[in-house]
Amino acid sequence: SFLFGAAIISAPSHRLFEAVGRALGFATGCALGLVGGALGVIAIETGRWYLVFVACFLIGASQGMGQFYRFAATELCDRVEDRSSAVTLVLAGGIVAAFAGPLAAVHSRTLRPIVSA
Repeated sequence: SFLFGAAIISAPSHRLFEAVGRALGFATGCALGLVGGALGVIAIETGRWYLVFVACFLIGASQGMGQFYRFAATELCDRVEDRSSAVTLVLAGGIVAAFAGPLAAVHSRTLRPIVSA
């Protein structure tokens, strides 16, 4: 479901970026991720397994749109020499997120009673 969402969004996201611009397009991608995350929490809390698939699809679509960040970073560079550094910083952010996400999950386990109350 996650990979399907990322694959399905690739062509429409290009048209969305052309129609509304990169900033609003990326904001739309972030909104898909937020809605998917919230729906995932609801799905787990209510035990509705089919909503997990919808949530994963939306998060995958968000990630699919996020794959365009590196291209946007290169377009913002005035000098050609700076493009490789821009892509490196975007990809480094992904590496930081790969470690920060699981750490946040581990440390947020104690928050569940607060959310359920």
